Amino acid sequence: MKSHKTFDESSSVRITVSSVMRIIGLAVLIIQLALLAAAAPVEIPDEIRVLDVDVQLRVVSLAANSIQLIFSIVNSGRETYRILDTPTSIMSELPYVARKFHLRNKNQGKPNPKFRGVRVAWDAESAIEAKRFTTLQPRDNVIATYELYDYYDFSESGSGTYTLTLPPYIELLDPSGRRFLARFSDQPKQDIQVDNPRFSAAKQKAPTYTFTSNATTYAFRKCNGREQIITAAANRATQLRNIAVQNLQPPSPWSPLAIRWFGAFDLFRERQIRYTYTQLSDNFAARYTYDCTCPSTFDQFFVYAYAYLGRTDIFLCPWFFNQPGIGVTSRATTLLHEATHIEISTEDYVYTRLICLILAWWSPRHAYMNASSYEYYAEDLAQLRFGSMIYGVLDMGRRAVVNWLHALVAYKCWWLQEGRLVML
Repeated sequence: MKSHKTFDESSSVRITVSSVMRIIGLAVLIIQLALLAAAAPVEIPDEIRVLDVDVQLRVVSLAANSIQLIFSIVNSGRETYRILDTPTSIMSELPYVARKFHLRNKNQGKPNPKFRGVRVAWDAESAIEAKRFTTLQPRDNVIATYELYDYYDFSESGSGTYTLTLPPYIELLDPSGRRFLARFSDQPKQDIQVDNPRFSAAKQKAPTYTFTSNATTYAFRKCNGREQIITAAANRATQLRNIAVQNLQPPSPWSPLAIRWFGAFDLFRERQIRYTYTQLSDNFAARYTYDCTCPSTFDQFFVYAYAYLGRTDIFLCPWFFNQPGIGVTSRATTLLHEATHIEISTEDYVYTRLICLILAWWSPRHAYMNASSYEYYAEDLAQLRFGSMIYGVLDMGRRAVVNWLHALVAYKCWWLQEGRLVML
């Protein structure tokens, strides 16, 4: 009977080992599933919707120093559309000069005019909650007027003929509030004659840039005690940049995460994406001047930050400080977003995560030049890296506990067997 008791006790210990292994294994599985969920595919539409909306452009020269662009947006269909007021939408009334249209010099031997407006990081989720969208009912006609010289500097490109186009896609909301990507049925592509090239800086609605010297390592303007928050975000942005650079170095394969945000593999795009991350500073805190003089009106339109091309200044709005320090759409990723504008002249074709995924699937040639795509790739890559670290630590702990329990079982069995032998 004593030998039978010995078997029961050792078996109970083995059952304990098995239970602990199952618990730890379940925890490891949860981590693995979380990592997979981070890169899980989303439902991609079968096509990009074409709206029954016509956009016509009329160019009016009121004076020698003025060229007005008058857009007429007409809903010629039977469906009501809710067009998100993104900073680059021609129907948006946001109080700053974002790039709502593109100009290209028809004379290939001359440069294109320089865009002098702002590139914006923007909180789309909050904008949707605040109903920042334009409702276009059947037969509605929206007129949007812009002064060309408020947007472009022709001082280097000079007089000549320029071709105007709109951004390729727009973001909409369906009746349930779900976002989708679409394009107008008829988008203008019109030649514009510029005879008196100039740039009207006085009409900029965004704050004008002030050249100020700053001898300190970290440069701030009127940030009023928030310097540590900004520096922490800048250091985190540097980490995000470094992780992306490491993961894109050859011979690293074109990962599923890269496909997720930039589309199918293409050698040219792969090199350009790697180049973009390597061009970002390896010291965000020291590279840029952080200016907190963003107008309070920008906060009403959920602007995180903005930047001008060719200037190492990142303008931070009050809404920026409402973002989390790390994680999805954090202060660090906003700084990375703006840095791609400054260093590479990326565009703001689309903003939200879902729409960026759709853009990568349907138009990789636009995704690799879209600032938010770089932001989300680095963001997800860092989360996967962090999750892998947790998994590694947990797995090491699992192995240590299992080895310890196995050793305990072996010792327990030996002691019982020895006791049985002594008792016999």
